[in-house]
Amino acid sequence: MKYTQRGSIEVKTSYNFVEQLLVVHIQDTGYGIEEADLSKLFKRFSRIEDPKKLNKESIGLGLSICKAIVTANGG
Repeated sequence: MKYTQRGSIEVKTSYNFVEQLLVVHIQDTGYGIEEADLSKLFKRFSRIEDPKKLNKESIGLGLSICKAIVTANGG
């Protein structure tokens, strides 16, 4: 939400009853991420430097914590 000041964030969920899986799909109209930076996304303390995102405070833990929670719960 921090990087989508204007625009939209869409969250969709569906449930696969056969495999008992919850699927969560998130799409936004934020700044986007360069392909070269994708490998850094879930690493602790990793931040993507981009002039458009200056003045956004972050220590680079948000996505790594989310991934740890999802993984710990079988996701």
